[in-house]
Amino acid sequence: LAALVAFAGIAYLAADALARRVRLGGRSAAALLVLLAASALAPNTARAAFEVRDQDTVLVGANEKIDGSLIAWGDSVTIEGTITGDLIAFAETVRIRGTVEGNVFCAGRDIELAGEIGGSAHCAGEDVRVEASIAKNFYAAGSDVALEKAARVGGDAAVACEDARLEGEIARDLIAAGENIVVSGRIGRDAGFHAGAVSFLDTAAVPGKIELQLPEGEDASIAKGAALGPITRKVLEGGPPKTPMKRISQVSFIVHRVVMVASAFVVGLVLFALAPGLFAVRVETAGRFFGAVGVGAAAFVLLPVMLVALVVTLVGIPAALFGVLLGGALIYIGPIAVAAILGRSVLRSEGATLRQFAIALLVGLLLLGVLVSLPGIGGVAFAIVILEGVGLLVLRAYDWWSERRAARAVAEPA
Repeated sequence: LAALVAFAGIAYLAADALARRVRLGGRSAAALLVLLAASALAPNTARAAFEVRDQDTVLVGANEKIDGSLIAWGDSVTIEGTITGDLIAFAETVRIRGTVEGNVFCAGRDIELAGEIGGSAHCAGEDVRVEASIAKNFYAAGSDVALEKAARVGGDAAVACEDARLEGEIARDLIAAGENIVVSGRIGRDAGFHAGAVSFLDTAAVPGKIELQLPEGEDASIAKGAALGPITRKVLEGGPPKTPMKRISQVSFIVHRVVMVASAFVVGLVLFALAPGLFAVRVETAGRFFGAVGVGAAAFVLLPVMLVALVVTLVGIPAALFGVLLGGALIYIGPIAVAAILGRSVLRSEGATLRQFAIALLVGLLLLGVLVSLPGIGGVAFAIVILEGVGLLVLRAYDWWSERRAARAVAEPA
């Protein structure tokens, strides 16, 4: 355990140095930490579930096909061929000109998406340019984000940047936050803007509801030819929202992210070493997922009621204090359990050994960190993760109690 923690610290310093060299932020450094740790700690059996390429120049040629997922990092990552699974790429320059049948997770200084993406695309960079056809959702954070005229997004889109140019087509809803947003493409349904300035050009089409949150005294610039639905205007308190690239440049933001990931990683490893059965939970069906969310919600409702009842009795105050500590532990450990499950699923690993579990936990923590940081849906996602985690732990405790009771019944003489 000490060696794992020491390696995590060294890996973070190396990742931070590389991130600074290519002018990435705290999230990219955390992602690089995951990749460095995974490549060093993973045995051959764990790495067989996906392909890892850590070269200065990573190229998947036009005639090359990768069956499964690819994790790649270096000075540049270029995809011209086909990847049947997901792509996780971190480099100064990331270019996707081929086909990725799964999801794309990428971070870098310059990002170019110009191929076919069968899942969702998640991008963080200084300049993000998209001409791709994205079957599902598109999430981007950066300094400049451009959705070119040829771009097609089959689902929703969320953009957080300094300057955004949206010329392509978004089939469903859009949430955009930044300093200057220009819309000349089509948005299939509703759109929400939280910005310093918003412009709709002649070719803009937004048939659904539009919510504009602009600084006091500002209004959107709307060309005569723009086809827009009903507009609701609100005053944006405090001026334009702080963009992710500015937030991650702050020392406090970086320190907070590093501390959160590192502490959750260490706590998860300690818990796994002491009680590996705690993480013996699976989410194999949608019913199991929503069932755990329901159990977690019920726990949030019932636990405070029980604590109040105990405090009223006076003699139950020690038990109430224990209940408060237990509730806090469930809220903190729950997301760690969800991260472990998510990491195991992505890596297709059982995570039976400490080393395998460490890799899965790191990957899961990274993905959850990205998810809960997405504009618009991050808060809701974080709440669902907590409810899911608490519910899974409660269900695991119940299963453990049932197993113990059944074992005692078998052991007792008839």
